[in-house]
Amino acid sequence: MIVRGVLASLLCLALGQAGAFASTGERVVGIGAAVTEIIYALGAQSRLVGVDSQSIYPPEARALPQVGYVRQLAVEGLASLEPDLIISAQDAGPPQALNQLKSMGIKLELIAPAETIEQTAERIEAVGVALGMQEQGARLAADVRERATVAHRHFAPEADAPRPRVAMFLGRGAGSPTGAGAQSVGDAMIRLGGGENAFAGMNGFKPVPAEALIAAAPDVVVVTSMMLDQAGSLDALIASMPGLALTPAAMNRRVVVMDILEMFSFGPRLPDAIAKLGAAIHPERAARFAQLQQ
Repeated sequence: MIVRGVLASLLCLALGQAGAFASTGERVVGIGAAVTEIIYALGAQSRLVGVDSQSIYPPEARALPQVGYVRQLAVEGLASLEPDLIISAQDAGPPQALNQLKSMGIKLELIAPAETIEQTAERIEAVGVALGMQEQGARLAADVRERATVAHRHFAPEADAPRPRVAMFLGRGAGSPTGAGAQSVGDAMIRLGGGENAFAGMNGFKPVPAEALIAAAPDVVVVTSMMLDQAGSLDALIASMPGLALTPAAMNRRVVVMDILEMFSFGPRLPDAIAKLGAAIHPERAARFAQLQQ
């Protein structure tokens, strides 16, 4: 009788856990690079059946079926994956696609954007709730919040101290490279790393012509690893970007390469992104920070 009772209890527990996963989505689609990273960081990747085209980290996510660009989702492709739950960045679209998915009875959870440490922690918690993993989400959010805050405080100069001028670039096409102005995630990252945005006079991401880059006179320039790969070498990149060679940053070899998703996604890797950028902006503080992390 005791054995039967134990088996019955285990069966009820198993059914209860299965029911919990079913109610929050056994088949999940992640849309948005940060959303997908959070799902992996929470250990729920086995439930993923599809992702958007920007969800390329961790590398295993690339092997999943893709449902299109976050703002141009393919309803047919999404529906074919038979998801129970779609967890998406708030800027997903187009709106008619989202409405159509809802009309199909597919549960859709939209996750707010983040440009601060606290907002990053909140979006991690929100993904945890959507997955029925509240406790895991709260723990991950607390860890990211603490480590990101430590990195930011270490590299942030005193209130009256000058901050190095930082120019951050998203990429480049046939024309001028795209720089991060005020009211952008790039601007937020620069401030978290203890720098001053050299392009604070413009808003959002905009092309930066050579004369504007020279006039901005950045002490540090941040480019993406994709830009470096396209150029072939750092020297080639500096030579190929009009005006860059004439900046203090290039003259002093302070051109920094960072992964675009780590730099802009504001997800689980935010503490590492702040630490890397902070060390590039304030190299005199880098060794001390490395010692503190040991």
